Amino acid sequence: MLTIPPQPLPDRPLHRERWLRLLVCAPLVLGLVVALAWEEGTRHWLKAVFLQDGAASFALSERARDGLGQPADAGRARVWLVRAAHQGEPRARVQIGGEAYARAGEVADPRERRRLLLEAARLGEPRALWVLGSEARDAGEGYRLIQEAAERGNCDALLRIAEG
Repeated sequence: MLTIPPQPLPDRPLHRERWLRLLVCAPLVLGLVVALAWEEGTRHWLKAVFLQDGAASFALSERARDGLGQPADAGRARVWLVRAAHQGEPRARVQIGGEAYARAGEVADPRERRRLLLEAARLGEPRALWVLGSEARDAGEGYRLIQEAAERGNCDALLRIAEG
């Protein structure tokens, strides 16, 4: 006949360690559940951090910029905006591209201006594509940039292509 040896009973320190873990973790889990039910921003935060969701990061950027559920904070809004752009969110990329385009208009150094315009165009800013296409030395490259600007909705580029 097969006999099963008796299992040793856990000693006291292990039992105390489990209770200690429970006492430490339970408030954290409870706080997370309450936060989820309490604020919409927390849901965005969890998706942005754990799921690397660009749309959630962009929503957090807008909430921080506008001060929804928290004091308005431009620095925090910028951090979430850059994170959203890195996660592939097109609205964030266009917004950052627009900022680069605006800075290019304020810069006196032509190399820095071109670098900012190229950055904005890479991010999909149609105005930057239009400017780069208009200033291109190579006609073929200029036409390609103007055509891309037109496809992205730039009215000046659409008119230029319509005029031929």
